[in-house]
Amino acid sequence: MVSLDERIAQWEAAAAGRTDGREMMADGPHAPSKPSKVLNVLLAPFVSAGDVHPFIGLGKALRARGHQVTVAANAFFGEQVQREGLDFVSVETKDKYLTISQVSGSRRPWASFRGGVQRSVAPLMRRIYRFIGERYQDGNTVVVAAGFMFGARIAQEKLGVRLATVHLQPCSFRSLYQSPRLPRLPLRYWYPKMVKRGFYRVMEAGGDYVLGPVVNGFRGELGLPPVGRLIFHWWNSPQMVLGLFPDWFAPRQPDWPPQTRLSGFPLADPDSSTEVLAEAEEFVQAGQPPIVFTPGSLVGHRAQFFDASLEACRRLGRRAIFLTRFVEQLPQPLPPTVRHFPYVPLARLLPRCAAVVHPGGIGTIAQAIAAGIPQLLVPIAYDQPDNAWRAEQLGVACRLVPRRYRGDTAAVALKKLLNSEKVRDCCRLLAPRCDGPRALQEACVAIEQLGEKS
Repeated sequence: MVSLDERIAQWEAAAAGRTDGREMMADGPHAPSKPSKVLNVLLAPFVSAGDVHPFIGLGKALRARGHQVTVAANAFFGEQVQREGLDFVSVETKDKYLTISQVSGSRRPWASFRGGVQRSVAPLMRRIYRFIGERYQDGNTVVVAAGFMFGARIAQEKLGVRLATVHLQPCSFRSLYQSPRLPRLPLRYWYPKMVKRGFYRVMEAGGDYVLGPVVNGFRGELGLPPVGRLIFHWWNSPQMVLGLFPDWFAPRQPDWPPQTRLSGFPLADPDSSTEVLAEAEEFVQAGQPPIVFTPGSLVGHRAQFFDASLEACRRLGRRAIFLTRFVEQLPQPLPPTVRHFPYVPLARLLPRCAAVVHPGGIGTIAQAIAAGIPQLLVPIAYDQPDNAWRAEQLGVACRLVPRRYRGDTAAVALKKLLNSEKVRDCCRLLAPRCDGPRALQEACVAIEQLGEKS
């Protein structure tokens, strides 16, 4: 593995070698020309806010380039999508989203996976397929869907639609080289490939056991043959796989699908109300830069997280902002040095803050890197352990396992982060490499190229 000092030297050398602060796209320049063909783009993100927001950002960029864009998502996001000038189709009720939002990620990966299939993957499969069938226009339709939106993959096979499978996080890619860190599965980069292959066979068999009856049952109704190896293999469109993260965060591996393209972090971040923004701005300006604490968009019942966070702030003598929609999670009363907001756009907030503490969602990691601030990560489930490991390897973060996240341990970790010159150097060097508009333009060009294929 490359040491931290070597990484810093590589970044500085790369920065010195760029004349305009930007790199070139693999298939063209940074500022591509307008498309020659207007597309009907159907976007199907997965369920959480962290999944939906990048798709909204992508939809806005596609609309700005002249395309017709429709987003299929939970009704909770309907007003937000329509505010951005995009068409919206509801595939789930708001109550369903709020129920899912309050389900904590289990520390048992199998339980998390089974629960996710039952709550989201299976119910959405038929609805997404129906949505695509109703909106499909032969010749100019492109579907852009998350990997777990299996209805899109089935529509690609049955209806012949052009499909780009989107993965927001690197752990969605199977690799025998730099293998992702999956929850409670001790895969390490130095394990022999034979051992890694065995891990994946067990995981794929488990995925087929849970998902196979649901997916193949629906495929049978449509006259399609059964399929296996649903995760890591079948869920990827054979036409295009789009990773919305940069190669410096997760380098492309030799055994990733050959149709994979990486665009970079989209840094999509919806606006908040003017009143909330004004209150947050007033608090930030009133003293020392605060530390931001957020348990993520799909984790409820995290009172322990905020109790420990408040104690850490007391020990450090630091101001803080707590972000959560669930007020019942917060200790009461909060001292004057701590403010609560349901939501504040991280792109507006984090550059003015000292650090951020969160579970390791890919969107928050990207926003913190772009803001140039350190991160204390408390990964729980899903993609969070792998994202956290990658951020720590880049030198911009450190990790605490959830059972060790207490007031005293969090205070020690935050103090170390805030006082580290190496962490500051890594944050400073990586921040300019996060270019959200450029990443969105590259993703748009990839989708347009797919749409132009006959």
